[in-house]
Amino acid sequence: MQVGLKVWRYNARTGERELAEYEVEAPEEATLLDVLDIVKDKHDGTLAYRKSCRMMICGSCGMRMDGAAVLACKTRMYDVAQAGHVPVISAMGNLPIVKDLVVDMEPFWDKFMSVDPFLRPGYDEPPGAHERDPQGVALHQLRLLRLGVQRDGVGPAVPRAAGAREGDAIRR
Repeated sequence: MQVGLKVWRYNARTGERELAEYEVEAPEEATLLDVLDIVKDKHDGTLAYRKSCRMMICGSCGMRMDGAAVLACKTRMYDVAQAGHVPVISAMGNLPIVKDLVVDMEPFWDKFMSVDPFLRPGYDEPPGAHERDPQGVALHQLRLLRLGVQRDGVGPAVPRAAGAREGDAIRR
């Protein structure tokens, strides 16, 4: 499929911004990140953006598409291309731009590190860590019930590997 993009290019040394337009051939399952990879690999090797996990978890490929924050690895381009829309891609807002779609994350990490966790334990070691915990026993009994094992041995047998000790199947 043909996919068009307009990408805000930014040079931190000169402070100049320029809207560059690209049209590439991409597979139907392509995400915005895939399209940016195609642009970088086949059309303009100077395009700068971040990527890492490609699993919609880390957030490193965060950017803006038509002004809305998106994860490039999550944003499918099929519907956009079918509609004939050419989205405008820009760097995330509120952070200084280093180059193109890459922002300086230092202010974010400074703020992140300055925040204390919401919950803090008031002890170094949990109280009664070496004592038998009634909630722990109840949780263990619940696990046994979920496995279909009863204390009196009346329930479905839990298969064990040859030579395994009793209880090994439960621990697994």
